[in-house]
Amino acid sequence: MNVKEISKAKNMVPFRPFVMHLTSGKDLLIRHADQFAIKAKDNFVFVFGEDDAYHLITADQIASIVVLPTKRIS
Repeated sequence: MNVKEISKAKNMVPFRPFVMHLTSGKDLLIRHADQFAIKAKDNFVFVFGEDDAYHLITADQIASIVVLPTKRIS
């Protein structure tokens, strides 16, 4: 993927959670836009997890992004 495609997911209005599928086979759940940052110039994505953990990945390590469905209110 490229940084432009990842930015589209970050800037959705309203934001919708999504899963980043990495080329390593790992999945990263993104619950809100503040959970990750993009450094376009260097093609890096920082994903912040729980307990101050973070992942530093390059955009080409992201195989796909799957936007999760919105919940219906009954």
